Amino acid sequence: MRHRSGPVNDRRLRVIGAPSAEPTPIARIAAERGVAANAAAQLAIQATTAAFTALLTVLLARLLGPRDFGVLSVGMAVASVASLVADFGVSHGAARFLAERRAVPSGLRQVVVLALRVKTALSVASVAALWALSLFAPAVFAEPEIGPVIRILALAVAGDSFMQFVAAAFQATGRIPAGLPMVLFKSTSEFVLTVTLVLAGAGVVGAALGRASGYVIGALVGLGTLFVVLPRAGASGEEEHGFDPVSTRRLFTYSSAILAIDATMILFNQIDVLLVGALMGSASAGILAAPLRLTAFLQYPGLSLAAAIAPRLARAPDEQQPRVDTLMAGLRAIALLQFAVLPPVLLWGEAIMRFALGSRFEDSGAVLSGLALYVFLLGFGPLVTMSVNYLGDAAKRVPIAIAVLTLNAAVDVALIPVIGLAAPILGTSLSYTLYVAAHVRLLERTLALPLGSALGTVARAAAAAALTTLALFLVVGSAPEGRWLPAALIGALGLYTAALLAVGERAPLRALEAFRERRKSR
Repeated sequence: MRHRSGPVNDRRLRVIGAPSAEPTPIARIAAERGVAANAAAQLAIQATTAAFTALLTVLLARLLGPRDFGVLSVGMAVASVASLVADFGVSHGAARFLAERRAVPSGLRQVVVLALRVKTALSVASVAALWALSLFAPAVFAEPEIGPVIRILALAVAGDSFMQFVAAAFQATGRIPAGLPMVLFKSTSEFVLTVTLVLAGAGVVGAALGRASGYVIGALVGLGTLFVVLPRAGASGEEEHGFDPVSTRRLFTYSSAILAIDATMILFNQIDVLLVGALMGSASAGILAAPLRLTAFLQYPGLSLAAAIAPRLARAPDEQQPRVDTLMAGLRAIALLQFAVLPPVLLWGEAIMRFALGSRFEDSGAVLSGLALYVFLLGFGPLVTMSVNYLGDAAKRVPIAIAVLTLNAAVDVALIPVIGLAAPILGTSLSYTLYVAAHVRLLERTLALPLGSALGTVARAAAAAALTTLALFLVVGSAPEGRWLPAALIGALGLYTAALLAVGERAPLRALEAFRERRKSR
């Protein structure tokens, strides 16, 4: 197997089905300390953020009541739009240049200083715009408290903007664990301050102040950590490594492509609910929105692997071609993980939605099961898209994002009046398949990816998923209700693992061996 950069050395992966001495994808990732540690840290960050957000949302909904919680939600929606402008794609745009210069301390610092200068200007502009908007918001929304809420949340927008950059910088330089203190300080301070202020009688304004304080504290902790862990410039400069300083124009040019993609994909994520709400009513929109939000959690393993693997593809000027063995191992590992999700989603969608959100969302179960293909592909999306970004090809993603949004909207508009909620299920599945396939094609053309070498893993994982689905259908039938559902899901995962071993996939055993070796070597 050859790549454009030359022959494959003995550290690279061979074709699946080669002799058993060859590491499996999960085993290879487990054996690489940098990838394993960064992926684990990213997963911990996501889990921490999700847990605190979920708990705080439930508490605020109960403490504030529908009216004040609605005011806070409107303010947060306005702030989320401003956050897109405040970032302007700079966080992930700068991450590409940081990853290229990860071995050149002086180059790292030049990009960090430039990005922070740009970030400061964008944040000041966004805060000023929100303050101006807050003067008119009470009249527009007929709520007098919406004005101070938006003004306070403007500080959260600024803090979030800097936190996004710090997180991207840690990701690009392979230092994701360094971001854990930032997330912990932000989450705990936001939770404690928000609940304390609301209980003290500050109401929705107190909730906004607690949120803003959390983001500001997180940003300060993150920036302090960044400058502590950032390597100091040594004797080697950019000139010796073929680097030119990144200009503001170059940073904005690359970041603008990422901004266009982010804006398009935000609309892609909302277009189904908006069109269903317009054509079928708010109740149908709620039935669709619930499983779509739930599927976001199923993306966490793929996001974690993407954050650890994709930055390694960034190329320094003296590098002809990045190594792709870890990328291929990541794709295989995601295939093994995502096939494990399919049997419960296909068979127990109704029980999962009833357990998560209550009996009122029972009808969302059919939607979740119908989105099985979308759920499966969600794991691959972050890795293939972030890989293209770090290769410097973000501009090539723009037409893909526009085509995907157009296809999804066209299917919805044409078929919702005919087949109802089946239309957004079909549109989302088709368009996201196009999205992932187009990015895989870009990577294949750029890196000469040996995609054929992954067919063995995919085939075995598909066979194991099919056997698991059949066994669950014949033996278990409908999912256990209530508290027994988590145990049933764990049992399904164990059954899938046994099926993998039965069809000849040794990834679970070799992953366990790799982790044992790591523990012994400590």
